[in-house]
Amino acid sequence: MKNLLVSFSGGETSGFMAQWIKDHLDDMYDEIVFVFANTGLENEQTLEFVKKCDEHFNLNVNGLKHVFTIMKEKELGIIQLILKRQVERVNHLKKL
Repeated sequence: MKNLLVSFSGGETSGFMAQWIKDHLDDMYDEIVFVFANTGLENEQTLEFVKKCDEHFNLNVNGLKHVFTIMKEKELGIIQLILKRQVERVNHLKKL
């Protein structure tokens, strides 16, 4: 089983690359997963662009909502743990 995890930043270039990957690499992978990390600080135009790309290109974007928020120092450790686990998942997918 061969999978691909694609991080979609919400920018125009990232949107182009997500479409290109979907159009040109879809047959090479069993599953392509597109993710968007919503920090909670994006402007409304970015969120709308992600939504439009998701719908138009049928990306089925997985939103990681409010990954980063303004928080106390002790809560930052929790976010670091979440990010570490995400990196571990990406590394695991690379090995497949």
